[in-house]
Amino acid sequence: MLSWEGLIRGEVAEIIDQYTVIINVGMDQGVKKGMRFVVYSETQRIFDRSGNDLGLLEIPKCEVEITDVQEKLSIAKNTVMVKHTLFESPLAQMFETRQPLPVDEGQITKIEVDRRIRKGDKVRQMP
Repeated sequence: MLSWEGLIRGEVAEIIDQYTVIINVGMDQGVKKGMRFVVYSETQRIFDRSGNDLGLLEIPKCEVEITDVQEKLSIAKNTVMVKHTLFESPLAQMFETRQPLPVDEGQITKIEVDRRIRKGDKVRQMP
């Protein structure tokens, strides 16, 4: 069973450009080049049917990979790569979609999150 306790947590300290952020954890906290972190936003507390508090919901904004580690900070870059097609073909048009779950639509909770990355956004190591 995976534990959240051993995962490294921090914040976005600076935004360098549209691809790169600095996070406020580094070698001192055990960060190594190549580690992946998720930048996330915390929303409301989630409770199960019995009223048990399950904690704050963390909504991922993006995933970043550490490219440079210093004593107290690390540089991280976006992990999402975009494929560019130089020609039109039936294969270039292919894409995947998710099959919807058979949910009771009356029980859907709309959770809105600003997906823009900001200084102070929380980050956590990906398991």
